[in-house]
Amino acid sequence: MNIETIKDILKKFWFVILVGTILVAFAIYFAWDTNKDTIGAKSADGKDVIFSLANKNYTADEYYDELFSITGSDSETPSGVILAYTMLEREVVSQSVKATDEMKKTAEENFEAAEASFKSTQGKNYESYMDTELQKLGYSGVEDFEDYFLDIEKAKKMMNDYVKDNPELFDKIYEEKSPRVISHILVKVEKDKDVTAEQQAKMDKIDELLKDEDFGKIAKEYSEDTNSAVNNGSLGIQTSDSSLVSEFKDAAWKLKDGEVSGWVRTEHGYHKIKIDTTKKDKMLKDYTDAVVTAVQEANPNLRKKVVWEKAEKLSVEIKDKDLKAQLLTYMGVETEKE
Repeated sequence: MNIETIKDILKKFWFVILVGTILVAFAIYFAWDTNKDTIGAKSADGKDVIFSLANKNYTADEYYDELFSITGSDSETPSGVILAYTMLEREVVSQSVKATDEMKKTAEENFEAAEASFKSTQGKNYESYMDTELQKLGYSGVEDFEDYFLDIEKAKKMMNDYVKDNPELFDKIYEEKSPRVISHILVKVEKDKDVTAEQQAKMDKIDELLKDEDFGKIAKEYSEDTNSAVNNGSLGIQTSDSSLVSEFKDAAWKLKDGEVSGWVRTEHGYHKIKIDTTKKDKMLKDYTDAVVTAVQEANPNLRKKVVWEKAEKLSVEIKDKDLKAQLLTYMGVETEKE
C-alpha cells in the first residue's frame, strides 16, 4: 500500500467534536475493520499509534496534521475544517431547534424512502453503504440515519426563522432580480429532432386539458420533468440570474401573473410555462422554503454565519486557536482579535 492510498483512506475517517456547552475539545477515533491487523492500539513516545507501515509508526498527531492539510477537490479549505464545521452545525441545530411532530413525521418518511432506495440500488450490503455515507457527514453510522433527516428539518426551520426575522434579505433580491414563482410542463423532444406524431398528440391533449383543469394537476400527471412534476410542475422561485436556458427564461419573463405560455422550444423539448406569482407578499407567505432558498443562493455564507451566531449564544468555546481562525474564515466571519 503506497502513501497516496493511505491518504485517500484517511480522508474517509472522521473525528468527533466533543461539546461542552457546545465545543471544548477534539478526540480522534477510527474504525477500519478490514485492516485491523495494521492498526494498533499501542503507543510510541507517549503518542497513540493508529497504524504502522514499513516499520514506521503513524501517530494520531500526524493524522490530525494530515487531516488539516488535505483539501477537497473543489475547495481550498482543509478537509478537517470542513468536517469540523459540519459537526459544529449539527450540534448547533440540535440544541437550537426543537423538533415538532411534523418534523419527525417528515424525517421518518424521508428516512423510509431513502432506505428503500439504498436497498434497491445496493442490495444486501445496503447498510454498509449507508454507514459509509453517513460517516462522511459526521454521523456514527446507519443507526443515525433517521436523525440525519431530522437534522435536515431542524436546519430548514432555523433558516426559515432567520429569513422571516430579516425580511430585508429578500427585499434586495426582489428589487434587483425580478423573482417569480414558475411552474412548467415538459414534453421531451430530442435536440434538433422533429416532433413525432405521438409527442404532438400529447401536447394537443395537454392544451385541451388546460382549458378546464388546474395547471399543477396536469403537470403532475403529464410533465416529463420528473423532478418538478412531483411538485405540480413548480420550479420554485426563479430570478433573473437563475440558470435557466435562455429560451425558457426569455419566455417566462414576458408573462404576467397567472399567464400560461404557448409551447416554448428549448434543448430539452417543449414547455408550457406558468407564472404562479410575481408578488413579494405572496412569495413570503406561501413560498417560504423557496424564498429561503433564493436568499441563501444570493448569500452563500449566510447559513454558516447563522450557525456561528447561534453557536456564540450557546457559549461555544474552541480551544484550538488555529482551527478557530480557519473555521471563521470558512464561515465568512471576521476573525476576532484575541
